[in-house]
Amino acid sequence: MLFCQMDWIIKNQVLLSALTNVILAALTALLVLINIFYVRASWKMMRLMESDVKIRTYPRPRVSVKLSKQNANGELNYLITVRTANAPMRLTFLQIGIKYSLNVPDDFEFEHSEVSMLRLNPAVILVGQEWEYFGSMTSEHKLLDEFSVGMRYTDMAGYEKYETLQIGDSYLIRG
Repeated sequence: MLFCQMDWIIKNQVLLSALTNVILAALTALLVLINIFYVRASWKMMRLMESDVKIRTYPRPRVSVKLSKQNANGELNYLITVRTANAPMRLTFLQIGIKYSLNVPDDFEFEHSEVSMLRLNPAVILVGQEWEYFGSMTSEHKLLDEFSVGMRYTDMAGYEKYETLQIGDSYLIRG
């Protein structure tokens, strides 16, 4: 009986070889599909981790401005306080614009901004710390309580540069 089975194998070697090759090709294709699925899943996880790192290293500045009342000489004092959340930052440029009212004939009121650009050495602001700048602006016109603050800053490594414009309580951030 065993000899008959061996005889069948010997007689059908070509068929068995072809069948073995088909099975190996199918298993190889299955292995390639599993690898494609694994590589895609790993790539998605890597992108997710990369975006998480970017979010964790992105500094989110918060700016507050305190304006004093304009005195008789037309001088207005202001205090700019910058804080950062999420990550430390390096502040490289800061400007403040304060609106003023310009009265012209015929009772027409025109609003314009007085802008002061503050040149400063790059200031490092750590999370939980505050950076303050005290300044003054003199104008012969009546200054209003409306302001805008523009700033440029980088992450600590200096790889990413950002710009923020704050008008009142609204922020516009460009990376």
